Amino acid sequence: MKKDFYIINLKKTLYIAHELHKRGFESLYVEPSLSPSGCYWRCSFLNSHKNASTIIISSWIQKNRDIRKTEITQDITELTELFIQQHQEFLNQCKNKNSVYIEWYQNMLNCLTIEELPYAYSDFHHESNYWMTTKDQKIPIFK
Repeated sequence: MKKDFYIINLKKTLYIAHELHKRGFESLYVEPSLSPSGCYWRCSFLNSHKNASTIIISSWIQKNRDIRKTEITQDITELTELFIQQHQEFLNQCKNKNSVYIEWYQNMLNCLTIEELPYAYSDFHHESNYWMTTKDQKIPIFK
């Protein structure tokens, strides 16, 4: 079976967030979505207080890379280090503790299969009680 590098590479953004959480940036929230056409996955990092700028991590990871043709060779630690170097000011706003969100986020990641991405909303999904996935799975949202 042919690998879907688009999904594999974009999913790394979710694990960058997980690594950032482990490094103490617990108020960094992840907001995944589908484009209006439903053909593209987007993901933003934002501060739980929403007082800092949003980082569109799905665009960041594609910068200077063709994520559809090959898998990104950098591991999650290397990608996380690069993100920290480039976005320190944003991350300084994400240092508050938030163990409840961190636990929910870890559980959400554990629900996903290898080639599956979650999304909080799209033009066709506006449910406020769960996130959908690209494999039609429902994941209860963090409250």
